[in-house]
Amino acid sequence: MVLLGSNDPQGICFVETKNLDGETNMKHKAAHKWTAPCVQTDADAAAFSGRIACQGPNEYLYKFEGNLSFKPADPRAIDDDAYKGGPAQVPLDANQMLLRGSSLRNTECAFGAVVYTGHESKIMKNSPSSRSKRSKIELKTNTLIVLTFAFQVATCLFASVYSAIWNNAYKSETESYLAWDVRSDAVSDSVFLTFLVSLGTWLL
Repeated sequence: MVLLGSNDPQGICFVETKNLDGETNMKHKAAHKWTAPCVQTDADAAAFSGRIACQGPNEYLYKFEGNLSFKPADPRAIDDDAYKGGPAQVPLDANQMLLRGSSLRNTECAFGAVVYTGHESKIMKNSPSSRSKRSKIELKTNTLIVLTFAFQVATCLFASVYSAIWNNAYKSETESYLAWDVRSDAVSDSVFLTFLVSLGTWLL
């Protein structure tokens, strides 16, 4: 978040970044001297309008470059001879950046504009992806399962193709005892015979 102002007239605030870098000492942050007097209350923040152009999301915690273009609601609030009125453009750096994961200290409130959210925030850019932990036995078992499945598929395909070829070549000579041309409704005509066939199938 880019700091625009705080309850302090100079736009100063203090943050603790131990969740980011492990340091427990407080760091000094300050809004730009042109935005600080323009954003000191909730009403000022709601009325503030501007545009921020900055570098893309990256993992560097203490590097930030950009600029802010805005038109002050009250130009008289900017007490600086360099300001000539009209739209203002100010540079931004890491001193105006409040990082996600840091904590506000000794400051009642701070106002800012969010520039990086979600997975684009710097704390997420510095979070390494967690590796899945698996034991050697689990990895070996998974490998054997895949190999067994592949072997079974190959065996079934080979047996199916070979069976089709063999039946076409030798069925009439070696399987003459089978009733290949029996009517499909011959068995279904007898309810008792159908029951016996079904019972035998269940038992087997």
